[in-house]
Amino acid sequence: MHLVTDGRAGRRAIEHRLRSLAAVLPGAVVDVHLVEPCDTLAAGFCVAELALAAEPEGRMVLHDVAAADTDPGPWPEHAGRVLCVARTAGGARVLGPNVGWCWSFASRALDSCLYRVDAPADAVQPFDGLVTAAAHVSGGHPHALAGVIPRAAVPSLPRRARGPVDRAGRIDVSVMRLR
Repeated sequence: MHLVTDGRAGRRAIEHRLRSLAAVLPGAVVDVHLVEPCDTLAAGFCVAELALAAEPEGRMVLHDVAAADTDPGPWPEHAGRVLCVARTAGGARVLGPNVGWCWSFASRALDSCLYRVDAPADAVQPFDGLVTAAAHVSGGHPHALAGVIPRAAVPSLPRRARGPVDRAGRIDVSVMRLR
């Protein structure tokens, strides 16, 4: 399992997140990938790299990065902040909120549409909703999926970012350009 986070709350918060995940997913090994605070563009790139990597089927990529004021807000329009899940053609599950560009790099390579998850995105502790969603999705909870979100709702990458994706869904990091 991979967790992409911006660590805006510091080391203690990340340790709390790891303990929370371990409590609901015993035996899971979690690799933490930090991006700068509120950098959903970097998070989206990291999510895509991890989700589309040639790793064994069954991996999960969670993302928990706050959107900057200049990033796209929750999508689709008027949906509010919700948690979404989708599967890649390689079998990885991606799970995280519908904010910023966190889904933008990977959205074209998804095997399925995005589904809204029946866990609150804004619980008392925001990460708690993601932990609940991860447990529901991993455990095949019968009510885990609560609706479809069209892929067309995912914001396109901003003009200043380009990361080519080949037919197999791999991102060529060597030609990534930020303008």
